[in-house]
Amino acid sequence: MCVRLCSPFDFTSVTLCSLPVDVVERALVHNREMVLVLAKAIGLQWETAMALLFLGAKEYRIGERDRAEMRRKFRRLDPEHLAAFYEYINRARTR
Repeated sequence: MCVRLCSPFDFTSVTLCSLPVDVVERALVHNREMVLVLAKAIGLQWETAMALLFLGAKEYRIGERDRAEMRRKFRRLDPEHLAAFYEYINRARTR
């Protein structure tokens, strides 16, 4: 697992695991749920997942209600199923 940020919002230098930068960029900017799924799949804790969500948020802000809802969603995700999903993505990508 690797999370590397060279600047607060420089997507060209963001690497999350072995996923392509464009996948990470789309998740951060357009799909909060996918950020939660990817974070849980690689074993990140809520605090780290939340930090990633803030990177994609407008003006780096997320309202309290939205944070609470995302935390509930994150807690409900099954890490075993997500790990299998993540492995599938990586295998499909390398074919």
